[in-house]
Parts: sequence; structure tokens; C-alpha cells
Amino acid sequence: MQFRHLGSLFIATLGLAGAANADLISISGMTPGKFSTVTINFNGNNSTVYAGPQLSTFAGDTFDAYCVDLEHFNYLPASYNVDAVSAAGNLSNGARVSKLYNKYSGSVTGDAAAALQIAIWDVIYDNGDGLSTGMFKSSLSGAKLTAFNGYLSDALTGITGDATFFKPNPYNGNKNQGLIGPGKYNPVPEPASFLAFALVAPALMRKRKK
Repeated sequence: MQFRHLGSLFIATLGLAGAANADLISISGMTPGKFSTVTINFNGNNSTVYAGPQLSTFAGDTFDAYCVDLEHFNYLPASYNVDAVSAAGNLSNGARVSKLYNKYSGSVTGDAAAALQIAIWDVIYDNGDGLSTGMFKSSLSGAKLTAFNGYLSDALTGITGDATFFKPNPYNGNKNQGLIGPGKYNPVPEPASFLAFALVAPALMRKRKK
């Protein structure tokens, strides 16, 4: 048995394991009681949008997913193929956005949920610089503004710094929006990959000694 390319073989095996997280995501609409209409300015263009989570189903589970992509739009209901990847490794400020999602998405409703969406956009596009400057702007007041300021000032200490980025494959023009959801769908090595490593590692070690 030749072990000349075992390192490449193991990497390829891990790649196949991660590819198993490609699947169809279905969004029935905005999550009832957790969204409102807001006016935003993105890249100099004003628009009125729904801010809040989208009620999504992936791999048989239903959960709230927040938009992380203002360059594409979902026309709900919608279903499209996505790759489930690490948000921390594939989104701008992905670790901070993941922490916001992990801490707050399961507990907020109404204005607070809408403000969480605004905070996620501001962190992704402007590093959380507030709503009056940068690529992303909006005008909030009352409960929304209070919640928004709370999210940006939260140090998020002790919160898990990764969630899942549901990346459309393909984006399909101006459709199929990128979303963030629970971290359980991130690619992890499957048992077959661990078995491959168990078989390959000793051979790699012998080769190195030679």
C-alpha cells in the first residue's frame, strides 16, 4: 500500500464530511411577534424593510434565522440550497454576530427582536459604529433604540463565539439571502473521517521518521 498522498487523502476526507452540511433551507415568513418595519440606508440607498428573524427550517429543525446579507433579498416564502458553514470563519465580525445571536435570539420578541436584526447588520457592515455613520444607517427610537444600544454595549462575555452561516448556493441573482442560525449545523468531522485519521496518522508518522 502506498502512502505517498495520505495527507491529501485525509484532507479530502474531511472536505467530504463538511460537504454533508449542504441542504435545503425553507423560510415560511417572518417570525410572528418578532419583527417590525424599519427604514434603513445601505450604501446610500434608502429602503423600508422588515427587521427581525425569519422562521426557517433546515435539516428537519425549525428556528429563528436572522439576515446577515443586505445585498440579496428573500421573497417569502422561499426555499433554496445553502451551505451550512461557520459564521465566525465566513462572515465579517462573525464571532461577535454569533455571540449576539447565541445570547439573544431565543429570548427576544417585538421591538427587541427587530433591534437585534439592526444590531447584526450594523456589526457586520460597520463594526458596530452606531446608526448615524458608515455604510449602514437607520433611525430608531423608543424601545428599539434602547435595545439596540444594549446589544452594541454588551461585552458578550462567556458566550459561544460561533453560529451557523447559511450561505446560499447559488445566490441566484438578487434572491436567496444569507442567514445566521444555531451553531449545531456547522461542519464537523464525521466518524468516517476520524477512522481515516486513525488509519493515516501512523503511516504519516513512519514516513516522517524515514
